Order: sequence, then C-alpha cells, then structure tokens
Amino acid sequence: MNSLSTLAFILINLGCLSAFVGLLIKDEVKMRLALMIGAVLFLVGYLDSSPTLEPYGTGWAALFALLNLVFFIKLNMANSTAKFTQREKFLYSAFRGMEPDEFKELLAITQWHEATEHVKLTSEDQVCTNLYYVLQGKIEVSKDESMFTLNSNTFIGEVGYFLRSGASATTIVEKGALYVSWKAKELRELEANVPGFRATIYELLNKDMALKVAASMR
Repeated sequence: MNSLSTLAFILINLGCLSAFVGLLIKDEVKMRLALMIGAVLFLVGYLDSSPTLEPYGTGWAALFALLNLVFFIKLNMANSTAKFTQREKFLYSAFRGMEPDEFKELLAITQWHEATEHVKLTSEDQVCTNLYYVLQGKIEVSKDESMFTLNSNTFIGEVGYFLRSGASATTIVEKGALYVSWKAKELRELEANVPGFRATIYELLNKDMALKVAASMR
C-alpha cells in the first residue's frame, strides 16, 4: 500500500481535528459547521490520496458532509429573523438575549392588542392569568393608594407570574397603546418544553423588575 501524500495526510488530520473540536462545541450551529468542514477536509484528503485508500471512504465522507450541511442550513433558517414582520422585529429587539428559535416559539402564543380606549391590565391583589409587555404608550400604576406612570417597553404582571399570586398593582394602559399578552399557563408550558426558554424569560423579567425598583427609588 502506498503511503499518504503530505497534502492528504494534512487534510485528513485537519478533518479529524475539526470534527473532534465540533463535538466539544455546545452551540449546535457552530458544531454542525465544524463537523461539515471536518467531513469536507476528510473527503478532499481521501480524494487526494487515491488509490492509497479505498474509494468507499469518499462516499461516507461525502454523506457526512451533506448531512451536516443540511442541518446547518436548517438551523440557520430557524435562527433567522428575516421573516419577522416589522412589529415582530420591534418586539424581538426588546427581548435581547432570546434566541430567534425561542422567540418564534413565543410568537406562536403571543396575542397583539392596540387599545382603542384606556384598558385595565391588572388589578391589585387580584390573580392575573396573563403576562403583558407594553411596546408603546404610557401605563398608569396605582399601588397602596399611591399613583405613578410607567413608560413603555416594560412587562406588566411579572410579579404575579413569578409568584403565582395576585398582581402587585393596578395598571391601566392609555388609549392607542400597543401591547402584547401571553397566557401564563402557555408560558409555563414553553418553560417546560423549550430548552433554555425558562432561563431566558426569567432573566428578562428579573432585569425588568430591577429597573422598576431602581426607578422607584429616584
């Protein structure tokens, strides 16, 4: 059997190294890319070494490269925001840290609202079955006989959602406000069924509550 050429030796070993590194990567898109590159390098090395190595090896290498290419394309399509509408992109921009595939799962249970009059979202100490996010418009808040106004780009009902208890305040959005809502039950189903969603949504809610606390102390 003839020895491998220097180029074939380098390509085959680089291919194996790329595949090995790919298996250590947690991000599936990057993992698939590394595996695809490894398979292509391995394939080219096989072709360069012919007839040193049996030709059936090229078939397997080509199959692995094609399989990882298909998964790489599918994952990139799942992580793309290109098909989002303008208002969906507007909402997504407020949800920094959420992956596009997670956000698409969230969009499937999102209800959009445009207030044609003042709308009460929550009542103090009463159980709220929804979580809200206000994208545009002012929010009037009353709590323990005190009243204040919140700007848009904020969650409403997050305390009740966290604690599964009554709302911490009464909130009313002004006429013309744009907001979205999610049923708490459906959100918790996403938490259970979509990997990483619970950590992401809790991080967003925690940040929102921290900003509200900081604003109230000014």
